[in-house]
Amino acid sequence: MGAQYKITEDLLINTEYGRSQQDQDSLTPGNEVESSAYRAELKGKLTNRSKILLAYERVEPEFFSFDPELEDDLEKYQISLSHQLTDKLTLKGGYEYSYDNILKEEQATTTKETTDLGFAYKLGKHKYLGQIELEGLYQLKDEENDWYPQEGSQSKVSSLTLNLTPSEVLNSFLKYEHEDIYAKPELEMTSKKDTAIVGLEYAPAEKRSLAAQVQLIKEEDLLTGETPSTKKFIFQGKRDLTSSLDTSFNYEHSDTEIDKEPQEESNVISAEVKYNPSERLAISLGGEVSRKEDYTPDPPALQEKKKVTVGIEYYLSSYSLLEAEYQREGEVTSNPQSSKLSEKVAVKLPYQPSPQFSLTPGYEYERLQETLPQESLEVKSTPSLKIDWYPNEKWELFSNLELKIADSILPPPEVKELTATGLGRITYKISDQWELMGQYEGNIQIEPEKSNKQTITLELGQEITENIWIRLGYQNTKFTDGAIPENDYQADMPYIRLTGKF
Repeated sequence: MGAQYKITEDLLINTEYGRSQQDQDSLTPGNEVESSAYRAELKGKLTNRSKILLAYERVEPEFFSFDPELEDDLEKYQISLSHQLTDKLTLKGGYEYSYDNILKEEQATTTKETTDLGFAYKLGKHKYLGQIELEGLYQLKDEENDWYPQEGSQSKVSSLTLNLTPSEVLNSFLKYEHEDIYAKPELEMTSKKDTAIVGLEYAPAEKRSLAAQVQLIKEEDLLTGETPSTKKFIFQGKRDLTSSLDTSFNYEHSDTEIDKEPQEESNVISAEVKYNPSERLAISLGGEVSRKEDYTPDPPALQEKKKVTVGIEYYLSSYSLLEAEYQREGEVTSNPQSSKLSEKVAVKLPYQPSPQFSLTPGYEYERLQETLPQESLEVKSTPSLKIDWYPNEKWELFSNLELKIADSILPPPEVKELTATGLGRITYKISDQWELMGQYEGNIQIEPEKSNKQTITLELGQEITENIWIRLGYQNTKFTDGAIPENDYQADMPYIRLTGKF
């Protein structure tokens, strides 16, 4: 459902609301779970020279989510202001904040924050170049990952762009950008990067486009002192042949040098075709060819790869999906005796008859053949089973089981590896604020030498506020090594953890 409201002649509010309903149990009428998504946007002119954009978006978990492993739990805020100082000069500023929470049983989120400040200056219209506009921008980007805090980073970016629009179907630009990169949590500068880009885009129709870019990149690694420079050429083409058949093509060439000494050169060509004969069936076919030369060793090293991928998705029913993929990849190098060939088949059958229960059996088969350092042939097969079950509002049961079987057929004698991995977790919601969790995780190697590692965790958690949890837990880990018994150990760890989000 959508609605628009005109506050003034130039100021408009757009709103949109969506709601989905799913049966928890098709045998029990009236037992549904509902989820919502909504967005609101205020856009327009505050005065003849000032424009504003205020936007908010929220997608609740399980809203039109066809993948039982993912939850669409997204929240985004955005504000953008611009003021026309003169007929040709415009001042711009903006701020955007968003977070998403993929795993429903975890409180951790990935957050992104971007602040912009810039200007746009219209130089006018030229007979051959068309509309000419100059843009300057300063941007502060802040990214945090609560699952992997060490991967967080902050970037300060300054850029200057010259846009040329000769016609409605042709766009081109010249851009220079400087970026300082800081690593978290210490917030120390680790590298600098300068990028100059020339780009051209031709889009005669909505379903057809061609784009090309030339990039010159110079970096300075403050940790090692190296200053590599890279030249890149990128070409992208896309065309929808019919309403159900899409094609795309990409080509990328790059070469890198340090102190005018060639370091590396690469070429990558890829293409993909997607075919949707019906709403229930999707078929994709992709191919990629790459060639990379490394000039640092003597003689230079050459690596060539070819990859073909075929994928199928078929909705067996409204709650069951078949996913299958075949991948073949070959690799050769400048050494004629060195080569690799791998083939992989992966099949998944997600089954979710209700939001309270999901079952995902899977199977992977991989065959890897290498000629160096000696000829080898290895075959791996991995059956797996994942279960997520909510019997009622108080209980959640989750398990993930895998059995990995690897056979080294060459060289003889045959070596076989057999490993079983299992994870089981039970969560009981004692009340609105309290929950109890027990988890078992085991990794057992049966062949060639028996060894195993088992971890048992008990945890009691209390929700202090809507976004803050305090948890008291105890973890016991045992490891036994059949080949080297002196490596056996046992570890006990009580812990207290405070988690929250703002």
